[in-house]
Amino acid sequence: MDEITRLNVLGDLRRCMAKHHPYSFWLLVYASNMQRGGILH
Repeated sequence: MDEITRLNVLGDLRRCMAKHHPYSFWLLVYASNMQRGGILH
């Protein structure tokens, strides 16, 4: 899967999660922000 497709799929997943599992959604956002900051590898 190319990067754009992957990001679109992730975006859709996050939107679905935000509707049904707000806690899981924010946990996911937090984790991905940590990864972008290079804290998690």
